Amino acid sequence: MDFALSDEHRELQRRCLGLAADFATRAAAHDRDASHPIENYDRLREEGFLALNVPKKWGGAGVGLLGHTIAF
Repeated sequence: MDFALSDEHRELQRRCLGLAADFATRAAAHDRDASHPIENYDRLREEGFLALNVPKKWGGAGVGLLGHTIAF
């Protein structure tokens, strides 16, 4: 069995790490203020992360269960 990540999965992983780094810049403020990180959800939506598992033919990313797991 080949457990290597595809190029598409590595790109998804790279994008997730970038988002995580961006979210981390605001995390302490949200924790301190007990505020909801609405801008993070907006960013996830803009980047297409709220439709990762939705098939491409229906406008999603179509990454499947493995891609979804990598993102999370």
